[in-house]
Amino acid sequence: MLGPIVRSLLKLVYRVQLIGRENCEAAGERTLILHNPSSIIDPLLIAAVLPYRVTLLAVPEVGGGVRRINVRNISYVESFRSERCLYVGDASVRTRLSLQSIQAELDKLCPGRFIAPFRGHLVNLDAVASVTSTCITLVDGRVVPLKAGAFRKTRACYFDWLFRKEDRGE
Repeated sequence: MLGPIVRSLLKLVYRVQLIGRENCEAAGERTLILHNPSSIIDPLLIAAVLPYRVTLLAVPEVGGGVRRINVRNISYVESFRSERCLYVGDASVRTRLSLQSIQAELDKLCPGRFIAPFRGHLVNLDAVASVTSTCITLVDGRVVPLKAGAFRKTRACYFDWLFRKEDRGE
């Protein structure tokens, strides 16, 4: 009940222009939103203007700085030695956070959305195109290996996610 009131107040007080809103609605949840994070109120303004809920993950980047990423836009996470690489659309974000801490944070923000099909990998179930006995193929064509004996469990998680998604109306 408080949400619509806050949204109306923010729209009244701040003049926000969302360019390409029709593209945003047509693309649905997988839209990558870029903005200039200049104030603490920016996430509130984004939430007030967009037609769906955005969950942002703050990731400290290698070399300094912090990037806020829409969790729904992360297709997968891959671990390389002391760095993790989060693939977001065509871009990637490198961080030194542990894979376990990234997985814990993602599970807290979006429970059940990410799975660990192979050592050093996390996959967003919304980005999965197909699951075979040896690998997971993502919508963008990338291939993530699947550990031996994990096909049935991975396939069950994927189908469960798809059916829960339909039940939620996404």
